[in-house]
Amino acid sequence: MKSYEDHVSAEMKKVLRPGMTFVDIGANLGYFTMMAALLVGNSGKVIAFEAYSDNCSLIRMSLLVNGFRHVTVHCYAVADRQDYMFFDVDPGTSNGFIWWASGEPTSDLVVPTVRLDDILRDEPRVDVLKIDIEDFEGIALRDMGETLRRHHPIVFTEFFPGLIKHYPQSSPEVYLRELQAFGYDFYILPRDGSGRGEQPNSIEHILEVTPPDREYVDLVAYPR
Repeated sequence: MKSYEDHVSAEMKKVLRPGMTFVDIGANLGYFTMMAALLVGNSGKVIAFEAYSDNCSLIRMSLLVNGFRHVTVHCYAVADRQDYMFFDVDPGTSNGFIWWASGEPTSDLVVPTVRLDDILRDEPRVDVLKIDIEDFEGIALRDMGETLRRHHPIVFTEFFPGLIKHYPQSSPEVYLRELQAFGYDFYILPRDGSGRGEQPNSIEHILEVTPPDREYVDLVAYPR
């Protein structure tokens, strides 16, 4: 398997074990979905969410080639309500942005949205959760509280203040504070691969070291 986001992969490999359940919100081409499927094994489970249908097809092809039968792929965007959204593909990439399907169309691609708590309500365990949805995270977080309170999974999240601000319903600081309120401590994952520090990073420090318009950091949130 080719490497991708080595600093995130290294931390994730430390925590994923056979038998665990991994939830991948914003699976993109499925790198972390496949890595987790290998690490949790047939006794575990992977549940992936990806809004872009082309990416979903590629993920399913990878599952077929690798013989993974313990992975479920949901071709939905995760949001705070069940609805429909426009999906704007970033040209030349597998990424895109989602916008509520109201007013003038911004794209000819419309995707369904789901609430994470609804999909995971009957899951007996959720151990690790990764969310990277082009900074729509603050909106999705609003209806995953039941999952976070009941299972308290380790959470990996990209934090990009400049993009979060595109959604007036959320803000960078509010997103971190709302996640922290579920009982989490944040650690910045340095891109040089040096690994997270021994002490958690405060929200104030994270905001200080993350330029609001042109930079992001990768965070891991551990339950206290």
